[in-house]
Amino acid sequence: MRKNTKIIIWIIVLAFGIWGIGSFLITKQKSTSYAGFVFGKTISYRDFERMRKLVEFFLAAELQTKDGPTPDLPEQYIYQATWEELALQHEAKKRKINVTDNEVRQAIHAILGAQGPISDRVYTDWTMRTFHEQPRYFEEGVRNMMCTRKLLASVADSVTVTPEEIKQAYFTENREIYLLDVLFSFDESRQTMPVSELINEEKKQEYVSRNLQTYTQERAQAWVDNLTNKGISFNDAAGADKFSVEDMGWIKGNEEFIELAVEPGSITSIRELGAGSVSAATFSRDGYRVFYVKEVKEPTEEEFEKDKDEFTKKWIGLKKREALTTFLRNLLAQAKIESYIPVKS
Repeated sequence: MRKNTKIIIWIIVLAFGIWGIGSFLITKQKSTSYAGFVFGKTISYRDFERMRKLVEFFLAAELQTKDGPTPDLPEQYIYQATWEELALQHEAKKRKINVTDNEVRQAIHAILGAQGPISDRVYTDWTMRTFHEQPRYFEEGVRNMMCTRKLLASVADSVTVTPEEIKQAYFTENREIYLLDVLFSFDESRQTMPVSELINEEKKQEYVSRNLQTYTQERAQAWVDNLTNKGISFNDAAGADKFSVEDMGWIKGNEEFIELAVEPGSITSIRELGAGSVSAATFSRDGYRVFYVKEVKEPTEEEFEKDKDEFTKKWIGLKKREALTTFLRNLLAQAKIESYIPVKS
């Protein structure tokens, strides 16, 4: 399969990497005559099982390393991927996306690694052994999956990026900023949060847990506002309030922010700040952080011209992934998937 990627790309590459983004799967312990619903349409146990086998087969083929064993995929992941594939197929049919018999034949030849004609007996034996199905059901499944890959390809190909957007993105992405930060931790806030005496002792812990995030954010933002109004330096303000300042050094990519579990939208805002700027109170894994931009190094025109081609490919790829993620999230929300199949956690 890996040697014939161009032929089977519709089957594997575009979707398996982004399956699982939806949290729209509703599992109910019911005993019914069908497996569930997709877009209000009932899905029989037989149809679901046929699709599940195909999904598991292609996922395993995609994840298998050259020498290592095929990783065990959680049952819940496979089932969710199956439901999402059924939702994609519903949309592909709605848009009247078709795949020719010749395209199906080429894909099956690639899957089997065949260079010439395939023996009917060998082919039938393989489908029965692999899927416990007659060839026509396997072919129908491959055709449907190729239709969904064409659907996803059309979404990705609809993405357009102008040279101006690429240049702006490059200069934003490649800015280096020297950062300091102060953490207002949730642990500290839990110890210092004022609790009214009117609250019953048994309810105090519940009150603290419910209001911890808001209290920590307000505490951090109040310090930012006070710092700004007084017009004193970040280090002097932190020293006066006995806050510990962390020197993060030069930051170029998003890795350091990701380690702190800072929200993506906040990362973008912080990286666009100028030298001497202070961020708003920013949510992170451990509490709310206040960032100070000590210094900025802007990329040069010469660097942009040198990196332009490589960065353009990278940026367009990113925009396509974002478009696919948004498309799938919206589609799955509309699909209102319901599953009546018990899944092991």
